Amino acid sequence: PLLLAAIIPLRRRDRAVLFWAAVALLGVALSLGRWNPLYRLLMYVPVFNMFRAPARYLLWVNVGVAVLAALGFDSLLPAEREETAGRRLRVPVEGVALIGLSGWWLGRVDLDSLLAAWRWLPLVLLTLGCGLLVAVRWRPQPRLWAGLCLGLLLADLWAFNGVYNQTYNAVMAPVDMERAPRVVEFLEQDADGGMYRVLTNEEILPVLSVMRESLYPNIQLLHGVQSVNGYYPLMSGPQRWLWNNLNPRLLNLLGVRYILVPQLLPVDQATERYDTTDPFAPPVVGRAFDLPSLVVAELEVEGYLSHSAELEDGTPVCEVVVRGAAGRQEVWTLAAGDDLAEWAFLRDDVRWVVKHRLPRDIARRWQGRSGFPPRDHQALTFVARHRLNAVMGVEQIEVRPLIPSAYVHVERVRLFGQDGRARLLSEIVGEGDHVLILRTPEVAVFRNEQAGPRAFLVHRARVARDEEEAQRWTAAPDLRPHEEVILLEGSPMAGSPLRDDRVTIVDYGAERVVVRTHSAAAGYLVLADTYYPGWTATVDGQAAQVLRADVALRAVELDAGDHEVVFEFRPLSHRLGVLTTSLALAGVVGLMAASAVRRLRVGRRRGP
Repeated sequence: PLLLAAIIPLRRRDRAVLFWAAVALLGVALSLGRWNPLYRLLMYVPVFNMFRAPARYLLWVNVGVAVLAALGFDSLLPAEREETAGRRLRVPVEGVALIGLSGWWLGRVDLDSLLAAWRWLPLVLLTLGCGLLVAVRWRPQPRLWAGLCLGLLLADLWAFNGVYNQTYNAVMAPVDMERAPRVVEFLEQDADGGMYRVLTNEEILPVLSVMRESLYPNIQLLHGVQSVNGYYPLMSGPQRWLWNNLNPRLLNLLGVRYILVPQLLPVDQATERYDTTDPFAPPVVGRAFDLPSLVVAELEVEGYLSHSAELEDGTPVCEVVVRGAAGRQEVWTLAAGDDLAEWAFLRDDVRWVVKHRLPRDIARRWQGRSGFPPRDHQALTFVARHRLNAVMGVEQIEVRPLIPSAYVHVERVRLFGQDGRARLLSEIVGEGDHVLILRTPEVAVFRNEQAGPRAFLVHRARVARDEEEAQRWTAAPDLRPHEEVILLEGSPMAGSPLRDDRVTIVDYGAERVVVRTHSAAAGYLVLADTYYPGWTATVDGQAAQVLRADVALRAVELDAGDHEVVFEFRPLSHRLGVLTTSLALAGVVGLMAASAVRRLRVGRRRGP
């Protein structure tokens, strides 16, 4: 088709060809997005500035190329003598059957073989296509030439679909898709009845069984699991901004309790690194962190090893390098069996062959499923502590791997001052405090230990002058989202958190949320759900204004005391739709009634 589309402008340049060529070329230019310097001008063109992704303009390319290819095919088709319509419509079985069926066979080949074939298949298709175009010079039998063209097109499509249908377009029986994944039961048990949201890492497009267990968008909707990410036909501007600027603090604000990472197989260093990486709490190993000078007396590390059964007792696995002022430095070496150990140590086929011992101090016991064939077992995270030779003003911490970095996992580093007060390294550098609590061949689940509640009270508020200022303040690293709210309208407040504040969600649904609050001071109730036109609120039965909070959430101003706040989604568009439908229905019923009365009158006039 691309060859046919490229040829037609060389053979004729009438309005149809020029129009569809312009559509295709414009689609290519717009699909480049930010790589096209003129693309940002579309922000000022109504309707076009609402499009979600530049790649959508490839639909213009598809239509334009298809029409040009059809015109090219028609212009090249050798002329033949006048025949009956039936004979002209016949396409020889030889062309379509031979090449088309070979493509159908390609679609039945296993995925690995097809992927290998696609290393040379484009060259074959290009050669055959060029051969058919050159053959026109010798005026072949028209129906045979047309049949070979269509057969080659079918072969191309079948070969593509052979890969596509086994990857992106793979299907699963409805009964299997609707069956609740094991991870849903695990999340419900871990949440212990509390409200939570999940976020699934979409860096890869996994197979369907992994999609189910990792609650890939929008599979979580089948099972009633609330998720931050999903596939939307349209996304409001504030929500898009929030999604594009997600960071650990905003995850906490949204109440994202679990981060799900689809797993890759087979496991090697590259896949192990991906499988155990939380995008909002990156691995500590192999990184150096600059700190504001902190007085540190002790260090504590939580972590584990993987693929480490062959490591002997005392094998060094990583170093924690502590650097202070004036070139001071101290190195703490962690060893297998003494400080860290294999995460699957207790699996029945590991415990008898692992060559290092089980460390004494275990930080967490969690759920694992691994091995071949996979089996359930208890998984372990270990904790080790080290006192510095002398109290130091620490300016940098580096964690160096001494084995492949993919196989040594440090989740937490705590710094203890002389007073015994601990600070998390992740908190100091602005990353999430997330710990691994489930790992199976399909999904790894990290729990966000700092996830906030769905609804909460704040007594400090800033009112931004415009959208940009609200976005800047909300994204600022010093914002404490559960102590202060950023508004676009409303009254500023300068209060402090109150211990006696109480917020209880009485009823929570897609279109109605009921919240009861108690506070000794005025404040704002923030509901960590999307702000959208059509949401209304009442406070103790009286109408209240729903304010935009933190760019994309909802808030209501409250006085001190006890209150019941009801949020309801009642958009004007829905009411207008109901009214229009009712009027149309009434009109149809009226016309039917009038028609029936008319027929009755006509029947009476005619008599029996």
